[in-house]
Amino acid sequence: MNVYEWCVQGVSNLSQENGRQIMISLPNYLLQEVDRMTKRDGLNRSDFIHQAATKYLHERKQVVRESMQKGYIEMATINLNIADESFQLEEEAESQVHHTNIRGVQL
Repeated sequence: MNVYEWCVQGVSNLSQENGRQIMISLPNYLLQEVDRMTKRDGLNRSDFIHQAATKYLHERKQVVRESMQKGYIEMATINLNIADESFQLEEEAESQVHHTNIRGVQL
């Protein structure tokens, strides 16, 4: 199901839910465009705004999800590099301790 079908399904369920009325203000040019689209698609303004808000929220959540995923991947790479550097330093330190003990110096 694509986002449009999901929105339309949500609109058909809207009349069954307890919705709240709100008042919004739109510039004239935007309201005229909304009215043209609602007429073309056979919707009323409420259905159109419901679809638009639902689609916007869905897309916004997707952007946040993708951003978080990208951040986690970047942090994983950074953490692997830190772990690798730490491992190398620990090996060098252990080698120095072993070398010092061989020469008879106690730490």
